[in-house]
Amino acid sequence: MERKGGLMKKALLLLLVAVLAVSAFACNKKNNLQGDEFLDQFQNVPDDGKPSWEFDQSEYDFTWYLNASWMEWPTNGIDMVSRVIREKTGCNIEILTPADDSNTELSTMISSGSLPDVISVQAELLYANQLADQGYVYSLDTLMERFAPSMKPRYHEQQRDVYDWFKRGGQLYGIPNLSYSDYYLGDTKLAPNGGILVREDWYNEVVTNIGEDMTTKESFIKGCAYIKSRHANAIPVQLDPFIASGNQSVLWLSEYFAVPFEKENGEYNYQITDPRYEEVLTFLNSLYTGGYIADANLTANTDSVTRNLSQGNVFVSMATPQNYNGSFRNCFEKGITYVPLVLRNDAGDDPVLRDLRGKGYLLSMITRKSARPDKIIKVFDFLTSEEGQLLINFGVENDTFIWDANHEKIVWTEKYLADYENNDTTKYGFGLCNMLLNQAFFDKVAPAGTAAKKAYSIYINNLKRPLCPYSHDYNVSVLMPDTTRSDYFSYVEKRENVNNIWGRFLPGIISSASAGKAIEKYNSTVASMKNNDLDFVVGFMNDSYARAKTAMSVTKGWPPFRTGYTKASTGPNGDFSYWQDAVHA
Repeated sequence: MERKGGLMKKALLLLLVAVLAVSAFACNKKNNLQGDEFLDQFQNVPDDGKPSWEFDQSEYDFTWYLNASWMEWPTNGIDMVSRVIREKTGCNIEILTPADDSNTELSTMISSGSLPDVISVQAELLYANQLADQGYVYSLDTLMERFAPSMKPRYHEQQRDVYDWFKRGGQLYGIPNLSYSDYYLGDTKLAPNGGILVREDWYNEVVTNIGEDMTTKESFIKGCAYIKSRHANAIPVQLDPFIASGNQSVLWLSEYFAVPFEKENGEYNYQITDPRYEEVLTFLNSLYTGGYIADANLTANTDSVTRNLSQGNVFVSMATPQNYNGSFRNCFEKGITYVPLVLRNDAGDDPVLRDLRGKGYLLSMITRKSARPDKIIKVFDFLTSEEGQLLINFGVENDTFIWDANHEKIVWTEKYLADYENNDTTKYGFGLCNMLLNQAFFDKVAPAGTAAKKAYSIYINNLKRPLCPYSHDYNVSVLMPDTTRSDYFSYVEKRENVNNIWGRFLPGIISSASAGKAIEKYNSTVASMKNNDLDFVVGFMNDSYARAKTAMSVTKGWPPFRTGYTKASTGPNGDFSYWQDAVHA
């Protein structure tokens, strides 16, 4: 029986296909979307080296829809950030967010033609490509050339790799937030996206009393058995909730066990059908049959996982760490801390973990319903400039921050630190206007040390950092599908079908009575996926992978296949020298 979430997701997918594929041209006429000729009424900005936002500071209010219910800006209009944006550009931004994250409001917005001036959607969603392909949004290159000539050369230089990834048909239609550009990253090692964490005091108890470091499957199980026997309230292993398409913890474990996303011949490797994936599944099955993964975890929701972690009863967390920062904070404030664990497969391979970089979260686009796209691109110019990035994160130079002696890191002023100590910082609005946040720039210039930082924030920031030696750029594995192919929508639907088949049977594979039974169920699940056109899906994915490699100018994507790859050398908990602003005791 298909999960309710899977049915809803599939219904929304089919609605989107209908909206964007069937009626795109009709919608453009019916919904009065503007063509490029609409831009002729606005004055072009001379390319004289001056910031475009200084050219026109007339007042204009516009709407900006963020397709994420949690991205609120409650002090917008009254805080420092919004005040300075208004002073610099003349614009007031009205933020709109949905009631939930089902994409229902977004789909209705598109189908009804009630588009905002700016729309920000998750870069991974079908909408991000189709809004551009079907003519709902402007080419940002066109807008930059005519109305923000100061933006294009700067963005091309500082975000070249990001630009190349998101351009479509040679044109850029959206700018991502939370992106990491090579220009600012350099050789910096980032923490991984996922990570296995162990409760530190219990882990030390295992090492001290039974001499196991838990870095092999056998020693891992021995450690879980010991803690279960010694602590009645212990939850030996906690996984993420199971969803319609699978389980995130299983994905993280496949990275620990170095299941590649690329074949040695350079083609895409569909990891679920790779023989090495069997080791991931049989290990999880052994944890289940040993009583270390509870039946309740197979049906748990986010609230129950949050509660388990908050109570400090979890020994090994395979759950996505950043999704439970509040839980780890609660534990920290009770004196319970967690550290990473370096778990390896039977072959002893190093974990190959994807790092946090990504190419971004929300892709922001200027719609063809906007009355003043010439004004909005100037706001984009300001917000993506270093001045704008400093403002949204740290405020105004010589007011809330100054530069250090090397002009590399910002330093908080005494004024801001006094406000911080008095809990009087909401008036600034830092960290809320992050629609175009350049994460790599933020990380590069963020203040060092502990000033204006809570102890728990420093701890949480460092949770996964000891795993940095095992984290790698996985961006090439983010497939780049050709949405102009006649079979594209067929691919989307078939991919959804096979994903849901996998998600439906995965809990049963893990909870099988034995490893042999788990493999039987795994094989029958893969057979069912093949009967539902998995081979077609994988073929399309291989083409999309080749496009991604071309966009990133790489011949090999899997980190161990790349020139210069070296094995890491760390302790069982990683390398604590990667901690920032603190030293691990």
